[in-house]
Amino acid sequence: MTILDYAMQLRTAPLYSNAPVYFALLLMVALAGFYPSNYGGFGEARAVHHVHDALAALWMLLLIGQGWLIRIRQLGMHRLVGRCSIVLVVLFVVSGLMVVRDTLAGDGDTQVDLRLAFLDLSSVLFFAFAYCMAIYYRRNMALHARFMVCTALPLLAPALARALGRYVLAPDAGFGQALNIAYGISALIVVALLAHDARTGKLRAPYLLLLALLLVQQGSLGLAPDSGPWRALVASLVS
Repeated sequence: MTILDYAMQLRTAPLYSNAPVYFALLLMVALAGFYPSNYGGFGEARAVHHVHDALAALWMLLLIGQGWLIRIRQLGMHRLVGRCSIVLVVLFVVSGLMVVRDTLAGDGDTQVDLRLAFLDLSSVLFFAFAYCMAIYYRRNMALHARFMVCTALPLLAPALARALGRYVLAPDAGFGQALNIAYGISALIVVALLAHDARTGKLRAPYLLLLALLLVQQGSLGLAPDSGPWRALVASLVS
């Protein structure tokens, strides 16, 4: 595929021409949800959580910048930034695994920690998978763009849950309720993206996989997280 062919494809994807705006909104939700506990100071969260959240913010800024570069047809710079992004991805994945290990080694509620660890671990692994697929399909604009969106949307539910709990829901509402609402909203967004794909004539795998992830994660909130296989994995993570 030539650069001209790639540019012609971009002109047929109006939804993604506004991608920088959507990614900026997601970043604002993240800042609202995690501030002040994570971004606002070092009193409530441990250092590894601060590092991971800072890397997540940098990733969102990178997606905003990449979307803008595509919009203004700076394809060469877009590819250069894409090559450099592997460093940020590796740091984000490693810090995410460290957050999971730190959560499981904490002194908090074991049931809550196990649930949060599952959500974090599955999100980090899916992030790595979606990024690898985006790179693999870098010459297929339709799949590349969708897999890049899939690296961002799993970050929405935990940030939105914290924002809902802090600013919207009643004080006596539990974090579990906020998480369920946040995952429901996230799933609806993915359904809307699938509906857009259907209107344009073709359902593609990235959003179907993302929807499956979100449904599994939301379903896990109502299940006992202390099953034998999961505890064996926990033991290996904290050993």
